[in-house]
Amino acid sequence: MSEAAALSLGLEPGGNLIEGLVDMGLGQAFLDRQQLIGRAMLSGALVVHPGMAGTACFTPAAVLSWLRANNLQFPKELAAALEPPATSGAAGRPSSKHLYEAELKRRFDAGTQATRISQQARDLVAWMESEHPDEPRPKSKAMEDAIRSLFRGFSKRDNQTP
Repeated sequence: MSEAAALSLGLEPGGNLIEGLVDMGLGQAFLDRQQLIGRAMLSGALVVHPGMAGTACFTPAAVLSWLRANNLQFPKELAAALEPPATSGAAGRPSSKHLYEAELKRRFDAGTQATRISQQARDLVAWMESEHPDEPRPKSKAMEDAIRSLFRGFSKRDNQTP
């Protein structure tokens, strides 16, 4: 943690961010996915919460953005708790389709995709288990069905000569 960043948070340089937030009475609200309430530590991230007129509030997204901009690390598992669960936007089961489709695109762009769709589906299921363990994930066969058209489209794109 840089000295300027630590001082702007009211922490000692090299101090623990989580302990500092808790000491300021901010940690629990932050970890509970509530708006972060406290002193003016983030310029431009202040919002007025409708039910708390006159209180300085910071949105979790603004805090995470500020932490990244100041090269501060927030524990991955706590940052994940601030993210809303994956949903499709439609009624019914939650979906993490946007996560594995983006990963499939990244793999094709990097040239690290599997040659067979069944293997790619198994790889994506394993990737979801390791990178997004709390998100809903399909089994291998359902994943294969879900990515089939995208896989074919990327394969066709990559096999075309310019």
